[in-house]
Amino acid sequence: MRRLRAWSVPKRFDAPSENEDAFAVNAEATCFAVCDGATESFASGRWARGLATSFVGHPPLDDALLAGARHDYERSFDQRKWPPYRRNAYRRGSYAAFAGLMIWPRERLYAVQAIGDSICVLADGPDVVSSFPLADPHQFNRHPVLLSTNDHANVVDGLHLLRGASVWSLGRYGFHRRAAFYLMTDALGAWFLADPAAAIGRLQAIETEATFAALVTEQRAAGRLHRDDTTVMIVDVGSWR
Repeated sequence: MRRLRAWSVPKRFDAPSENEDAFAVNAEATCFAVCDGATESFASGRWARGLATSFVGHPPLDDALLAGARHDYERSFDQRKWPPYRRNAYRRGSYAAFAGLMIWPRERLYAVQAIGDSICVLADGPDVVSSFPLADPHQFNRHPVLLSTNDHANVVDGLHLLRGASVWSLGRYGFHRRAAFYLMTDALGAWFLADPAAAIGRLQAIETEATFAALVTEQRAAGRLHRDDTTVMIVDVGSWR
């Protein structure tokens, strides 16, 4: 049985429109995505939403899909009256981390495509089976490579980010009776990996956005969760109930 819960909390509760995270799911609940727009880049929340929507609409994310997302992003602006500083910021590009999950329920297989520091964790009850692309909370302190609206920035060491084998993780979740996937943007991912069993217990108990927001507030106040936009998608695919 499949069950989905998803919530996003902004870094500032008094400015929800500034949330630069995004999540999306397709109608069949077989494709899921979370994206995290880089705060320092131009209109990154819009770029994150475009990437998430594009992935779940026609996965996986490839050159053509990325070009389509970039085209939609560019068309969403009316630049005719922009001042020079805004044009310059736009030309520097928007950047976002991306993690997408595809599942095949009949075969109980999965594939994760990810770039940056948004992650997808597969757990069996309280035990982590895999975490991709990062598996250690200390890895979140580095500057990740992100997907950009400027496609030349998506080429690293002569290879386009979408063409590298390192952006993929494949497997079978059918071996795990209480299998669940947790897709998270970086702040929650680092918190989760610091104490996975405790994090899974807290997240599995949540049923509403208000309760998730309360958890985020509590953990920020305790200094355990970085104050940033905070997003999770919980996809239960095992026998939790």
